[in-house]
Amino acid sequence: FLKNADVEKVVVDGANGQRILEAEMKEFRLKAPILPTVAEVITANAMWEQAIAQGTLSHNNQPSLTAVTTNCAKRNIGSNGGF
Repeated sequence: FLKNADVEKVVVDGANGQRILEAEMKEFRLKAPILPTVAEVITANAMWEQAIAQGTLSHNNQPSLTAVTTNCAKRNIGSNGGF
């Protein structure tokens, strides 16, 4: 998929399998993926939630996006209060 896709960046959220994907992308001479740390994921999730609460993040009323975002639940990440 990635070999034929027109993508600018690949970001892998979650440590499980990061290095496997990174190695395969290198083998196929694709751009290296961005592998965020747990702390970076926690910060990004908090910023995302804050933008939704403040009304500064919106979409074009796509029904499928509304369905998946309204059916989300917080999941703890690490032991420092992240989600």
